[in-house]
Amino acid sequence: MNYNSYEINENMRIYKIWAPQNCIWSRWALPVVFMNLSAGMRNSGNTHPIYTPTNAFSPDILYPYSAANTAMNMGVDTVSQVLHNPVDISWLGEPAQIKKDTAIILEIPGEQSVREAVELAKIGYCPVPLFNGVASDKNAMEMVETNKICSELYNLSNPLSQLRIADDAPPVFMLDSRRKGERIFSKGTYDNRWNIYSQDMPSADFLHSHGIHHIILRMGDSTGILANDLQHVIYRYQENGITVSLHTGTTLLKVKPHSYKSTAYRLMTMFGLKRNSAGGFGAYVPEETHGGVYSSGSGSFGSYGRYGRYGRMG
Repeated sequence: MNYNSYEINENMRIYKIWAPQNCIWSRWALPVVFMNLSAGMRNSGNTHPIYTPTNAFSPDILYPYSAANTAMNMGVDTVSQVLHNPVDISWLGEPAQIKKDTAIILEIPGEQSVREAVELAKIGYCPVPLFNGVASDKNAMEMVETNKICSELYNLSNPLSQLRIADDAPPVFMLDSRRKGERIFSKGTYDNRWNIYSQDMPSADFLHSHGIHHIILRMGDSTGILANDLQHVIYRYQENGITVSLHTGTTLLKVKPHSYKSTAYRLMTMFGLKRNSAGGFGAYVPEETHGGVYSSGSGSFGSYGRYGRYGRMG
């Protein structure tokens, strides 16, 4: 897909809302999902206007992220409802209050992660999107659905931009608990499965140096059973003095995962994942043509290096 300059600039602008320069945690905000944000929204059937030459001077196109448009497209009457429509974060306590020495990791479905992150931003946390799967640009069936994530990032960008978040606000790291994929692997599918690694998040030393000594892990259930990739991240924090507890209040036991810090673990978890040329993960599973030759597509803007066209902030 060919992206016009308008879409590229808008995707970039939305990314900057989610990765403000004043926030010390923005350097870890991954730009991957924002690169194909427009495509991801089209795949979801989102009604937000997208630039075409015939509507170039429409007010909705010139100001597509205005508060009024955000409210209209979310099916609410006023911007106030967008900003104040409650999302349940009672797991943080009632009333929910910021804990300056505590970071939060949201290990829940991606779109829910976006909504809860904005709700947490209202009480002072700094959202940090860590979604590392690229959205398909051809409306293909994705191994990891990104369309709902793209829509929520879009819809909630304007309400988020109206919040005042302190430079030293504690972080809330946004994951997608479905990053391993929920669909059957088949030819023609867009494979954008991904893992989280310790290198994708701040070190324990960095957290300590900024007054963060605890982590709350918000999960979709209370079993405390962690995905293998997250086990390695959590254990590295624990062995360096960061206490980790579930959102239920239960402290996580310190259990060393198999192949911890080994090169074999990294190679094993990367095997089968499909790197995207623009950064992150996402490529089409080759599909056999009539001549017996396999072909595949690629997504995003082309090759812009490890962290995509936008690079890391900070």
